[in-house]
Amino acid sequence: MRLAAQLFENAGWRTAALGGASLVGLLGGGSLYVRQRTLQQHPLQAAAAAQLRSSPEVQRLMESEAVSTDGFVGGYVDMIGGTAVLLLPLHTQAGAKGHARLEAEAQRAEEESPLGFALGADEYRWSLRHLEVTKVLPALAPTQVLFDAPAERELPAYAPAREPALPRSLLPREAQMLLPVDLTLMRWATIHLLTIGLVARWVSRHVARQRAATALEALIQVPADPSLLELRASALRVIAEETAPASGSILEAPAKIIVNTDDFYGGVLEGRELAAYNRVTSPTGTVDLFMHATRRSEKGGMTGWRLLSSSIVDTRETDEMLDAVDDADAARSAIRAVATRGSGHGEA
Repeated sequence: MRLAAQLFENAGWRTAALGGASLVGLLGGGSLYVRQRTLQQHPLQAAAAAQLRSSPEVQRLMESEAVSTDGFVGGYVDMIGGTAVLLLPLHTQAGAKGHARLEAEAQRAEEESPLGFALGADEYRWSLRHLEVTKVLPALAPTQVLFDAPAERELPAYAPAREPALPRSLLPREAQMLLPVDLTLMRWATIHLLTIGLVARWVSRHVARQRAATALEALIQVPADPSLLELRASALRVIAEETAPASGSILEAPAKIIVNTDDFYGGVLEGRELAAYNRVTSPTGTVDLFMHATRRSEKGGMTGWRLLSSSIVDTRETDEMLDAVDDADAARSAIRAVATRGSGHGEA
């Protein structure tokens, strides 16, 4: 908890929120990349691109024999519904630009085809039903239909429109092809914005809790004292002895509890009495060692500690206990209650 608090304190919640937003953006960008690769590598795209590059009508429209179809591909392919619409870019080295719209539908296949696919136990193939091209630069030219056949399947509502609606129409053509089709654009943006907001809110609340915990620990920290190391070692020995198997078998010897390098002791020190906890590492994970002790009185004055009781508590219980209190006095009282409830875990 202390390490996490320091990291968040140093980074700041704005930096953490930006990190969360960057993660969401990375995931969103990854999904767009996968979608784009799927469309670019689809057999329909390859067949349409080859036909467009070799078409005399397209070459005359674009005023060049070398027409390229490289770039973002828009649209969708719905194998379940049996329809597909692809939007392909067209451009030449002279600067002419345009785009092509391909519509296809699935039909039952009697034989294998490069455009074939299986859906369940049935074989289908994609059949071209419409192909048109539009030149937009250097001057807008009327759309030319290269192929058109009667449609047997209705296009879904989310099929890209020839004239995109707001806000999609405000985007450049390349961005329109990159992003999902019209009706999913706002849903896609809304989901990502909501996710970023939730991540930022969670980070902000988490950082606030960590800062509050750090401030509380500073108030309840017991001053460092070499004698506390001896007290902690004594408490660990007592717990190890009392949890050892009665048989004393070497194979059943208790696992060693390792002391952390963090020497934070939280609790209360009043006069000769100490009630505090220290975080240690056990074979089952990190735990809190609670100790209740009093100062020994000798002729030369007070020296060392006499352990009255000790106990092991799950760190989550300690954190929940401290999160539930409002101030340092309440935290000290809660620590004292846990430290003094142990019985039979003190020195003889």
